[in-house]
Amino acid sequence: LMLIDLIMKRSLSGNNIWPFKSIKPWILLYRVTTKRDPKKNEQFIISYVRTVHELFGKHENCLIESGALLEYFLVELIQIEHPDIRKRLYSNTIISNKSSDHANESNEQKSKLSKVIDEIEQCIYCLYGLVLRKSKMKYLNDHNCRSLELTLDKASLVFYALRPKQLPGYEGRLCTITSETESLFQRFESMIEWDDEREQRRKLLLSYIADAASINSQGKQSDELIHLSDKPFKSNNALFEKDLYYLFADYYLKMGSKDVVTNESSKKKAQEYYIKDLCLNTKRFDSWAGLTVIEFYKIEEFVTADDFDPRIFNVHMSASCFFRQAVSVDSNNHTLWMEYAEITYILQSYCSKYKDKATDYVPDRSFLLNICKEAYEKANICTDNDENKEDWTYLYMMAKIEEKLNRNKLSSPLKKYVDALDLLHEHKAVYPRRLGHHTATSSSKCTLLGCHAVEMFYRIHASTLKYLYRHSKESTDLTIDKLNELYEFLTEMQNKPFATSYYEKSTM
Repeated sequence: LMLIDLIMKRSLSGNNIWPFKSIKPWILLYRVTTKRDPKKNEQFIISYVRTVHELFGKHENCLIESGALLEYFLVELIQIEHPDIRKRLYSNTIISNKSSDHANESNEQKSKLSKVIDEIEQCIYCLYGLVLRKSKMKYLNDHNCRSLELTLDKASLVFYALRPKQLPGYEGRLCTITSETESLFQRFESMIEWDDEREQRRKLLLSYIADAASINSQGKQSDELIHLSDKPFKSNNALFEKDLYYLFADYYLKMGSKDVVTNESSKKKAQEYYIKDLCLNTKRFDSWAGLTVIEFYKIEEFVTADDFDPRIFNVHMSASCFFRQAVSVDSNNHTLWMEYAEITYILQSYCSKYKDKATDYVPDRSFLLNICKEAYEKANICTDNDENKEDWTYLYMMAKIEEKLNRNKLSSPLKKYVDALDLLHEHKAVYPRRLGHHTATSSSKCTLLGCHAVEMFYRIHASTLKYLYRHSKESTDLTIDKLNELYEFLTEMQNKPFATSYYEKSTM
């Protein structure tokens, strides 16, 4: 402490001669202070790092002892966001990197990162000459020090300064890295050796994808899955490689663009990086799910096209392949089950639209409908998203599927439509007297639920009318008792809150 006091006094006196070129007193003081008072928060760390860094920078000694002081401080700052950073950098322990929804990250965690990022940027700028955010470059101080060489180990340190605390889930909407970070990560990737073992795994995955895209005349798919080994690679590549490709894939999947060509290129890049990531992390759920979603995008493009395209079935087979791999890792993901069910239902509707042409590829649409039914049932028992589950959606879609699978039995689908309508009312659906475009796009949840209630009410009556039309010439199936039963049922519907609300006083 006396030594540091003398150095500080001499510095304040304006003497430009640096009296003691050693980092040990400063590190020792920091460690003793934090050890004696464990409650010292990030504000103390920031203040200490800033003060010492400015002192060394004033005398152009930032990088004495090969930058050991700034690297030590950099690890301490990163540790605020990544408490396990030392284990990752300095041990052979394998740390779990399970992805989770980045949207759930708390405001407190975000504020921690924002508080330390300025000091992190200054340290990285002095150490390696890297600018993390060009918009903040004017706030960086040039201490006239010669930057160190950026090796793989040093790049790992910078990577974890930029890596999100929690890896983003595939279902998020926002990119968790910026275009500037992506550009810097590209530089890191160029430093990595893609060896023969990695290339062999990549080719094996590509072969698996090509085989999965095949479809036979019965519209069935092979249940054989390739399970790649999880053994670690022998080659000594960068530590950050484990998550680098996944962050690239997530970035390209979500970057979005109004330009169709750019969007297509981004999805292609995302697919390539997901495959690279799976070469290293064969059990990463979000990579398999990401590949699944990319295939879903392709199916939607085929559906919106002007004419029939048989390639849609191969794409669906690829999606099914990736989907089955994803749920083999985590079968308790409500969102993915729902998305798979929805896209399969869209495909069977596509087959219905082009019935004559699609018969050669899917002779029986019930095959696809049964896949939908199973997927919706699986989604309904998932527990990962109970607070946001829409039970009415499950009942509605199951009713539609049952109606198509068995056109002669109407009672079960009608009951599900009614149950869905009742659930919407329980969730406080609001029923406007008039519906327009502004109503359908309303930000009010209750108003949107009211729009869905219109669909339920419509389905109940439309399904009944279609049933009567189909059986109008089959008097043996449509008895007087059955007609009376349907009449009583529809009369009862007129007493539902959705129907009676029109006559109630409303300000809407």
